[in-house]
Amino acid sequence: MKREDITYLGAGPASLPTDVLATAAQALQNYQDTGLGVAEHSHRSEIATNILNGAKADLANFLDIPDTYEILFLQGGGSGQFDATVYNLVSIWAEKQRQQIIKEKAGISEDEVISELRKKVESELKLDYLVTGSWSLKASQEAVRLLGSEYVNIVSDSRTVNDGKFGKIADESTWKLSRKAALVYKCENETVDGVEFPSFPKVLEPKGTDEDPIVVGDFSSTILSRRIPVQNYSIIFFGAQKNLGVAGITGVIIKKDLLPPVSSPCSPAILRKLGLPIAPTILDYSVAAKNNSLYNTLPIFDVYIAGQVLKKLLASFPDKVDGQQAVADRKAKLIYETLDAYPEVYKVVPAKEVRSRMNACFRVIKGGNVDDAEKAFLKGAVERGITGLKGHRSVGGIRASNYNAIPESGIEKLAAYLKDNFTQAFVVHNRMSHVKKLHLPRPTAGIKTDVWNLPNEIESQIKTLAAVLQVQQQQCTPLEREEEEDEEETDDEETSNEQLHNHELGSSAVVAPLALEDTKNLKRCFLDQLAELLCYKKDAHYVTCTYLREGLDGITILASRNAAWKDKDIRILESLAGTLEQLAARDPFDLEFKPDLERELSEYYTPRLNYHVKQLVNTLEAVKGETGLVDFLRDFLSRRISSQVLVDGVKRIWANIDFRSRIEVWPKANKIVQELGFIRRPIVAAKTFDKAAREISNFQRVKIELLPGYKAESVTPSLSLVSRTPQYLGISKKTCFMCGHFLQSLSQFQTRNNHGKVYSQWRLPKSLIMPPKYCETLDNAARSLRDVMQRERALELDYHIAAVKESTISSPVAPQHMRIWSPFSRHVPDPKLQARESEWLSHRSPREIAAFGILYFTSAADQQRLFGLYCHLVNDWGVGEEELRDAWQQDKLKEFFLFRSSQIPSTWIHNESHWISQQDGFAANKETDFNIVFESQKHVLKHEDQQVPYQLWKPREKLEAYVFLCQIRNGYIPDADEDDWISLGFCTARNGGETQQVAKLYRELLDTCVFEEFWKAMAESKMVDLFRKYGLGDAIAEMRNFETLLSAVGTWHQSCYCGLWILQLSNTTGAK
Repeated sequence: MKREDITYLGAGPASLPTDVLATAAQALQNYQDTGLGVAEHSHRSEIATNILNGAKADLANFLDIPDTYEILFLQGGGSGQFDATVYNLVSIWAEKQRQQIIKEKAGISEDEVISELRKKVESELKLDYLVTGSWSLKASQEAVRLLGSEYVNIVSDSRTVNDGKFGKIADESTWKLSRKAALVYKCENETVDGVEFPSFPKVLEPKGTDEDPIVVGDFSSTILSRRIPVQNYSIIFFGAQKNLGVAGITGVIIKKDLLPPVSSPCSPAILRKLGLPIAPTILDYSVAAKNNSLYNTLPIFDVYIAGQVLKKLLASFPDKVDGQQAVADRKAKLIYETLDAYPEVYKVVPAKEVRSRMNACFRVIKGGNVDDAEKAFLKGAVERGITGLKGHRSVGGIRASNYNAIPESGIEKLAAYLKDNFTQAFVVHNRMSHVKKLHLPRPTAGIKTDVWNLPNEIESQIKTLAAVLQVQQQQCTPLEREEEEDEEETDDEETSNEQLHNHELGSSAVVAPLALEDTKNLKRCFLDQLAELLCYKKDAHYVTCTYLREGLDGITILASRNAAWKDKDIRILESLAGTLEQLAARDPFDLEFKPDLERELSEYYTPRLNYHVKQLVNTLEAVKGETGLVDFLRDFLSRRISSQVLVDGVKRIWANIDFRSRIEVWPKANKIVQELGFIRRPIVAAKTFDKAAREISNFQRVKIELLPGYKAESVTPSLSLVSRTPQYLGISKKTCFMCGHFLQSLSQFQTRNNHGKVYSQWRLPKSLIMPPKYCETLDNAARSLRDVMQRERALELDYHIAAVKESTISSPVAPQHMRIWSPFSRHVPDPKLQARESEWLSHRSPREIAAFGILYFTSAADQQRLFGLYCHLVNDWGVGEEELRDAWQQDKLKEFFLFRSSQIPSTWIHNESHWISQQDGFAANKETDFNIVFESQKHVLKHEDQQVPYQLWKPREKLEAYVFLCQIRNGYIPDADEDDWISLGFCTARNGGETQQVAKLYRELLDTCVFEEFWKAMAESKMVDLFRKYGLGDAIAEMRNFETLLSAVGTWHQSCYCGLWILQLSNTTGAK
């Protein structure tokens, strides 16, 4: 194949102009008739000096570099400059600080100067890095390696605004720049990730003051392709192998102000005392500048090539770099317009506003199987003479590099291939499409329908019982599948000891073991694990249900979830369906076919892997174990390893018997096992899918239908409730107590075992349109659920249900507009409720509490203290009812305590009685107005709020938050089931100790945050974020259900109804 037949679009080293290579070939043999090739001349010869100076002059001319900058040619590539910039600029920073100290504190000793300088280093030295892709990430990591993480500030990490991946640049308003940083590093064009800064950031522009940032620009893959505002940079560096020449030399454009005599590096002796790194002489800019880049042997041939490229550019573009930029922009525009024209086949990876003009990174997504599609694309490109398109090994995909030497005809050739590939892909895609998105069905013509609504009295009872059970019971009896009563299941957070030895766990619960030959169990396993993978985010909206419908001509898999189905889902399911068909059709003894399912599933599941890896890292760090595993997991979080490498690594680790033996004795062994199982889900699912395709008939033809999730509105299900055999629904997690019993009551469904938890926010849909005969079935199922909950409640030893709760059980829930609100409670004006409350309160009259002086105290802690004193006197020391009544009626409570304590040999009683005697206003029937408490906390309010009666505050959440603050700061801890404070998570406490812990955390939060922040977080359901902001995130993460409840305040989801649509559809699509 001839050179002219090839269009090489590799990322580097890049192709060079053919005429430059021809000239260089001659010069390599005999340069200027000297009889020696250019590479054979001494680097200190006049010939070499002329080549070097000519290249520097042409570079300055082409880029319009001011004469206030020095140009250096060094070695080591861009990676070498990661070190050189740190060494030089930290040294210059330290010397400037030293000179400033001497100037400000004249006469101090050298030791004192070093001491002051060390303080400045420890408190002020910062290196800022804008992490926008793989190369800037490596630069920041190298700075950490040289100096330590305490000196490196990540100004912005683009992964935080792009779901954990590079492909965007965060808005400048979010950047966190250090004051007077020693340097601010930015990579102008990320070759691996296809991201380029569209312009110079406004926030870094110099303003002519000593506060101007020292900006270091890495131009390795974009140099000479666009105009550079050179004066905005202190240092510009670039490898030559992209647009300038061949690998071997690195260009550095540096402000002369950073070189002697204006700026001098700090002496090695002082740097050594400060513990700062000392630059190798070969990387010292001052040495290189002093020796005109010839301190060591410079590869003059490489400089010669660069000089020839620059001469060609100057000859081709009279307007210099502006002319070359226009060509580069035209070529890039053609590439991206072609890719954007065919979104069914191509997906550009980075966001549109930061797409690189030099490196176009994209994926070929036709047919859903990206891996196969890209292999075919690369093969077709080579057949057309287009090479170098394979993406970087760390990210995969396709990368077309648009360097200066690529002629416009080469890019036109690429564009033509992209169009032709689309035509072929369109035909194949339409022929082989497996996945279809469905809409909720409408009522069938001619069939009478009715609207089913959950009866008010049942809804009220279920809602109340749910709140009571969640608060007082927390863990109800899980359901068991009748056919598998011997099969143990664990809840999502607590793993049985048997799991420590079961290295095949991959689900959130133990499902039917793969070793069983029963295809029914295999189908269940298939459905559950598919649902788990489709729930690739830790978000209630992603909870997924799956169903398998078998027909004579193949299998249809139905899936439903509340979160919208995205292109990502379509692609993975297309790939899965195709792979299942191939597996089903292959010879069982054909070992050559090895689908790449594990990699694809691992990449798809990455968001959920991130969550579980973080959980595992936190757990391992808490028990201070397995540092090697922690480092491996951190490599994944920092994107140094892929999802597949993570999953494979965890598989190997878990197969290690010694590892399992070590963790078995750890305090959080169950949690570690659980998270390892979650991480291994993709690899376990891949094995299940392989087994299912081979052993379950009809997988030769696979269709997948995606149903939309349920929305809280009147909907039209077409669910048949008359199936003869209960159908199995795969679910991405075990059902809760209420969903499990409701589904069981319908007698139409089977699911994996439920975990027994009760959630007070559980709701059934408001209205469903369906044939009248099914309404009675749903009514009976709801009543059955209520009866089960009442039986669970009866099992509890707790006798207490608050009056409002007790009343509500036998009263319908009133519409929202009828509810009455106060800052202390919410209630419904129901005569029946009021009568019951009167009766309930008659036995617990507050007058009795006031009579004995308890309401004298505003602090709940003090009230409890006094009540405890009464309890000890009555229960332990024989004080009788008559004696207490006499003390109350004669208003001599103080005298009573003092007299009694003198007779009782108890130091504690003496101390408590003395405490009572010190309370000046304490007396029988003495009450303190709660307004005093209100006034005592007014200092937390804004001035304008202090001037307004609290009853007039808007919004009302502000008043609720203030009431809570006053109560919690005065020692009052609300009952877990008080309506006002359910939204603050007190209902998650299982006992008094946990309630105290919740109250303590709120006290800590209120002592550190501003009240304005607190009430807004309370109103906007952002309390979890507020806890994290003030360093309490770890504390709330340890509390059962607390974080989950606070994140869900104001929302609710129909857990089981997400799956009900699946079987509804089976009758409407013709399957009987």
